Amino acid sequence: MQLTKVTVGALAVVLVVACAGAPVAALSQPYPGAVIRSEATEQPELRAYTAALMEEETGALLYGKDALRRRAPASLTKIMAAIVAIERGILDDEVRIPARAAYIHGSSMHLRPGDVFTLRDLLWGLLMVSGNDAALAIAIHVGGGSEAEFIRMMNEKAFEIGAYQTRFQNPHGLTAPNHYSTAYDLALITRYALQYELFREIVGTKQRKVTGRDRHGRKRTLLLNNTNKLLYAYPGAEGVKTGTTAAAGRCLVASARRGGLRLIAVVLHAGDRWYEARRLLDYGFENFTRRRVLSRGEVLRELPVKGGMAEEVPVGPAADLDIVMPRDVGPPLIALRSPEVLRAPVGRGQKVGFIVVSHQGEPLRRVDLVALGDVAEVTLPRVIRRMLEVFLDPAFPF
Repeated sequence: MQLTKVTVGALAVVLVVACAGAPVAALSQPYPGAVIRSEATEQPELRAYTAALMEEETGALLYGKDALRRRAPASLTKIMAAIVAIERGILDDEVRIPARAAYIHGSSMHLRPGDVFTLRDLLWGLLMVSGNDAALAIAIHVGGGSEAEFIRMMNEKAFEIGAYQTRFQNPHGLTAPNHYSTAYDLALITRYALQYELFREIVGTKQRKVTGRDRHGRKRTLLLNNTNKLLYAYPGAEGVKTGTTAAAGRCLVASARRGGLRLIAVVLHAGDRWYEARRLLDYGFENFTRRRVLSRGEVLRELPVKGGMAEEVPVGPAADLDIVMPRDVGPPLIALRSPEVLRAPVGRGQKVGFIVVSHQGEPLRRVDLVALGDVAEVTLPRVIRRMLEVFLDPAFPF
């Protein structure tokens, strides 16, 4: 294994060139088991049963307290309900509220049987005031009349996102057997939800009026006040969702942006969820920064090519690679894994291996290693043509 040092912009990194068979672990992106730690500051001690802090753009996990332990998620469930409604529903559809949705117990948007609101308006009630009535009405409508079908969509989406320790039994989060998630999974789900402009707008709004019709066709306007107190008290707060049941305790997913970082804090069964979420967010903003480690198309090395019209081909990352690192640490380790020799033909953009970024022995990010040029296979016509090109070159020494 060869060790070299390269300079990437202003950031020096150690590059490990690992040939086929070298012990560089394959991993998903981002790697779920690694928590990046700052040496300058001790991690916050929280009373919450479980907690997680994630950087939104890279998915880096900056803090974890039993983050993979299954817990009742309460109304944090509604983050996934909103994702499914946005992706599977027609937002301008009018939804007539069934009695069983209007009369469900717990937190409420104060819908009445026979009310008519658009699916978009129900999403405001779902996320701002945590309406169980809105959740059930959305589920029945988007599920084609079947709450069970909507729940199937929720579980399917959770698996697709990578929330493998999550299972939903209802769209609202009222306590049910085998209805669970984890702090890490909820951060992943929230990270996914934040890609939607409508979701970001709703969870970041303090107050909103929605207008529909009652069962007699008369105009009905509801005033919604966001239950997330951090929107009023924490600089840079952007949302996201509260949740409370006897089984789950007081829960919160909070998002905030500052200095180019958007962080997602999750606290489950917390003592003071507002204080603990603030402590997590403060810890992240004060101790971490995002760095560009590699740029798409940057040449990292030349790989030998067998049977080709050229002896080597340059290789580099298929995409820009950013990482979030503690402000007080040195460069990360960049490991390339590829065969010792490539066989022609090789095409530009062809995957030839992968690159792994590690910190403190833990793999953090991975990106494909690709060829940055073309190398054609050696054939007799190509050899003859190449010889003629050389022979006819004016610079050829006769």
